[in-house]
Amino acid sequence: MAISDYYDGMDAIIKDSGNNEVFKISPSSIEDFFTSTSQYYWEQVLGNEKAFQGSTSTHLGTIVHHCAEVSAKEGDTTAFEAEVTEFLAEIKDENVDKDIIRSLWFDMASLLVSNTILTDNYKVKGTEEFLFEKLNDDVYVGGTYDCLIEDPAVPGGFIVVDYKTAGTKPQGFSRKYKWQAYTYAWMLRNKGINVTRVQLSFVTRPTKTLPVRYFEFVEEYTDENHEYIGKILALIAKSVSMYKANPDLRAIIAQDINYTPPTPKTAFPSKA
Repeated sequence: MAISDYYDGMDAIIKDSGNNEVFKISPSSIEDFFTSTSQYYWEQVLGNEKAFQGSTSTHLGTIVHHCAEVSAKEGDTTAFEAEVTEFLAEIKDENVDKDIIRSLWFDMASLLVSNTILTDNYKVKGTEEFLFEKLNDDVYVGGTYDCLIEDPAVPGGFIVVDYKTAGTKPQGFSRKYKWQAYTYAWMLRNKGINVTRVQLSFVTRPTKTLPVRYFEFVEEYTDENHEYIGKILALIAKSVSMYKANPDLRAIIAQDINYTPPTPKTAFPSKA
């Protein structure tokens, strides 16, 4: 699989729902619904071009993430040079500093893999699996988790692991990352997998005085967490369905003071 490959899962969701206009909630964008509601509707629901198209940091993170993913699947932690070269050649944005990426990706990927994949407790149950679940007739939630490992502290338990890169030392679970991890745990639990904890595995860029570093944060995933994230997903799903069914209320639902009624062609586009 090439670094740039991305599977959005819409073919599976459309097949399951029988609805070509079904909407998919992405776990990584759940917080955006609450913090940037109008933008969420503009980009996620209406399918307009996103304002943010990537940066040096995000492309670096994509490469590091890919290295960890392949290493978890195949145990190979070295043969990525050709893939990285091909990936960087595809980037046309002149604002992306490819030299920085070339200088950092190997050390960051190697440290992440050595602190996760190559440790004794990292017993992989699954990696890069796309999950989805129906919330109502109009809306599903779906996304691909990074890695699922056995929980060494809980017999029969599992940990959802999310790989992250950062420019500075992270402080733990932000709300955005917590809701993202909870959503994967929620979908897995609903499929009968006993997720007991969620984990963020961070690798940071070096500074003038510090090398590349690894940080790990782990939290329990409880029944209360499961109920909580389920309610958040249900709220978003209901909001999107109301938006679809009530054109006159769309400005209010999307909290968009600049809203103008879209043409039928772009009002709620097919995701096929």
